[in-house]
Amino acid sequence: MTSLELHNVSHRFGAAEVLREVSLQVSRGEVHCLLGPSGSGKSTLLRLVAGLETLQQGRIDIDSTEVAGAHHHLPPEQRRVGFVFQDYALFPHLDVRRNVLFGMPPGPSHQRNQAVIDLLERVEMVRFAGAMPHTLSGGEQQRVALARALARRPQVMLLDEPFSGLDRSLRRAVRSNTLAVLKEAGVATLMVTHDPREARLVADRLSVLHGGEILQSGPPLDLYHRPSSLPVAELFGPINRVSGIVKGRSVEVPWGVVDARDETEGAAVVVLLRPEWIWLDDADGFRAEPAAEIAGITADGPLVRVTVRCADGTLLSLADVPRHAWTVGQSVVVRTIDDPPVIRSDSDRP
Repeated sequence: MTSLELHNVSHRFGAAEVLREVSLQVSRGEVHCLLGPSGSGKSTLLRLVAGLETLQQGRIDIDSTEVAGAHHHLPPEQRRVGFVFQDYALFPHLDVRRNVLFGMPPGPSHQRNQAVIDLLERVEMVRFAGAMPHTLSGGEQQRVALARALARRPQVMLLDEPFSGLDRSLRRAVRSNTLAVLKEAGVATLMVTHDPREARLVADRLSVLHGGEILQSGPPLDLYHRPSSLPVAELFGPINRVSGIVKGRSVEVPWGVVDARDETEGAAVVVLLRPEWIWLDDADGFRAEPAAEIAGITADGPLVRVTVRCADGTLLSLADVPRHAWTVGQSVVVRTIDDPPVIRSDSDRP
């Protein structure tokens, strides 16, 4: 069941267009990540969903009910939306119990007090109920902020870079706990991050936002293995680019031929290869195959980073386990995955 729907949402700050025709859906219990560079419109989109900004164009529905549209703006306190900011924004003069209580709807005192205890138990913070925020670690503050947001019984949870302030050793545990709580509660979660590795780890669905537009949406592995454009591909780390022209539903590359059946004849295309999608054979046993030459080798922990120069001068970078004692100048044969992504050259820019 879809809990959050955005339909053709556009927004401006003065003359600057921040969002352009953004549409997406988030289902109950789903984590949908917005990934993109700073200034791409991610936080603005969250603020529009929360009602902290007035929608200028498009429509936002929560649980099939319009909360923002051309002639309608439901106030934030009526939207049943929880919001966890990057800095957690706890009230410094209230202890943990009263911070959580603040976000709770009106009701009998005994019921509200028991609900606070239940929420703090859910985030493993009940023993800190009387603590002041400044005495807590970053991870503990984050869990209190989550409990306070859950106190509103939200249908939608908005997370704005919620784990970026934590050190690496703590981040994984806090993130795992937070998202498990949200999934268990059946809350639709829209999370902003600029970390592609984090997005790949936690997202059920991922949308790449670039220049105010969604370039591609889908399961994280789909975006990693089948990017629709170079900006999407480059978000997930280094990638090799090899240009070519489609001829007979394929494109010739220095190491052979790549299938390009989805592109039109004569189109200028780019073949994309991640470093781990390439491997090498010693050329001595494959004399009939196109040979390349090792141009550089760099140790990188358990891997070696190898740069290969193909016969036409094309350089490829690959990651390899040190199975062979490769040497600079050695002749090799390049192998790749069977079906690397092929994109139009004009899709390099969004």
